[in-house]
Amino acid sequence: MSDLETALRALSHEQYSKIFEFHHGNEDTIAMARKILSQQSQALSGALPHEEILDAVAIFTVNSVSMGRFRHERIGIFENYNRINHACNPNVQNTYNKLLEKMTIHASRQINKGEEILTSYIDGACLTREERQKSLGHWGFECGCEICIGPKAAASERRRSRMSALNQRLSGYARAAESSVPDSPQTNLKRCEDLLELYRFEDITNFSLAIL
Repeated sequence: MSDLETALRALSHEQYSKIFEFHHGNEDTIAMARKILSQQSQALSGALPHEEILDAVAIFTVNSVSMGRFRHERIGIFENYNRINHACNPNVQNTYNKLLEKMTIHASRQINKGEEILTSYIDGACLTREERQKSLGHWGFECGCEICIGPKAAASERRRSRMSALNQRLSGYARAAESSVPDSPQTNLKRCEDLLELYRFEDITNFSLAIL
């Protein structure tokens, strides 16, 4: 809380105002923010109004993004990146560049003139629609992208269900002790190849491919 308060007080008036333009989340997010604030209120100096700090905690909870590979590294809010909407079939991916100290956005496929730039708020490549919607509940909205409700949704759901099953089997294989390996390496190599093929069918060409 003290870090958040210090960061807020260091902003210019214009920057400070822009922070409060971001989405606050839903009632659950506000309740969580109240709980955090009550638990850590002693860390605050009292220089900022209580309601503004409450809003800032809710906004930060909903909008913050990792500034590194792992969530426990620094996290922050970015004026432009945080205005990019979500889709379960995004056309960009975000990467924090430590040398530039900026969040960089890279196109993961062709983006046509007039097409909206869309990112994914979750790692949802191998999740079914129900699983994705549950994960997105944190942001307080229901996704309406083309693979959730569009004409391609049914075919996509079949592929994503298969991807989810393959991913679970591969994860289990990776965690298994040598004495209890459930399948042969050849079987799991075939699963990797099948999963990669499904990635191609789903037109997923982002960072998720690198961790297969």
